[in-house]
Amino acid sequence: MVSPISPLVLVIDDAVEIRELVGHLLRDAGFRVATAPDGFQGFKMAAEVPPDVILMDFDLPGMDGVEATSHLRRHTTTKDIPIIAFTGLSLVPDADRLQARGFCDLVSKTSDGAELVHAINRALNR
Repeated sequence: MVSPISPLVLVIDDAVEIRELVGHLLRDAGFRVATAPDGFQGFKMAAEVPPDVILMDFDLPGMDGVEATSHLRRHTTTKDIPIIAFTGLSLVPDADRLQARGFCDLVSKTSDGAELVHAINRALNR
């Protein structure tokens, strides 16, 4: 019997502590994890090996999360990947504006791990 491959989650965040913490949490939940420190590297990684879902920080150096999402939505290989806005910002656009910018959901960095895993599973329709 062949076991299914776990979904790959790409975490794009400039804070190394967040990438490490979220990476551990998601691996413990059964996901494969890749990380990128900024929008440029995240876009490049996603185009080369498309993940099943992306967690995207808004406040990134160089190319911010909204701009990176826009690039991902225009690229043939990445246009249909679910992208979850993952932010610590207190003022974020409402759900309609997030969707218009290419995000499928929003998870606060202050939320618990179960909420994050639930949002990923929702994005994967699981």
